[in-house]
Amino acid sequence: MVKPIIVKFGGSAITYKHKPFSLRKQVLYRLARELRASSAPLLLVHGGGSFAHPLAKRYQKNLVAGFLEIHRAMERLNSKVMEALERARIPAISIPPSSFIRVRRGEIVKSEVSLIKWLLEKRIVPVTYGDIFPDNRGACIVSGDKIVCHLAMRLHARLAIFCMDVDGIYIKEKDKMLLASEFSFDDLSKLVELPTRVADVTGGIREKIQEALRLADTPTHVCFINGLKKGLLSRTLKGERGLGTEIH
Repeated sequence: MVKPIIVKFGGSAITYKHKPFSLRKQVLYRLARELRASSAPLLLVHGGGSFAHPLAKRYQKNLVAGFLEIHRAMERLNSKVMEALERARIPAISIPPSSFIRVRRGEIVKSEVSLIKWLLEKRIVPVTYGDIFPDNRGACIVSGDKIVCHLAMRLHARLAIFCMDVDGIYIKEKDKMLLASEFSFDDLSKLVELPTRVADVTGGIREKIQEALRLADTPTHVCFINGLKKGLLSRTLKGERGLGTEIH
């Protein structure tokens, strides 16, 4: 199987996180069109943004009570993503993550990827998303970032692209905040966590980076780019580098 590219549409890029159930429709539709630039098989993962995070925060102490509401919110956003892909003439099929992933104590312990592999071989884009899962403690949230990194290792992805609402990863050096062109384990102490008006129940940028760093010693190249900026995704898919932050 040809090594795929995995793209993550971050919730902060495709929704307005400060306003529940609000979609950045123009951004989402443009990102969907930019996927056509890829010559490699694609797998798409998206986050929850303003559709899921406010609900997950509301039910944080009892996720089981909010299980259906959170899951339905993710299905609602997923339907918007699938509509954007259809408009962009991207052949795609939605695969609920709980249909192929098993979770224990908030961590992915098993996945069945035969369907995903078949779709990739047929150049059909599998689409999945961060969601709420049953686990041995009741229920837990598994982020789209965690799913991206798990699938990148399972599928030996050549590239993982994270589309965010900022230009990449920021670090602090000599009392100055700088956009890091490259980021490694050694840079974690310098990480700048930009302020946000809405709490990220999946751990924010630090958790996102720690997940991505798991791919540092694998064949998967990792890029963080600004999904709000036109053309960056298509240029990255075509092989251009230096458009955000790369993980090493």
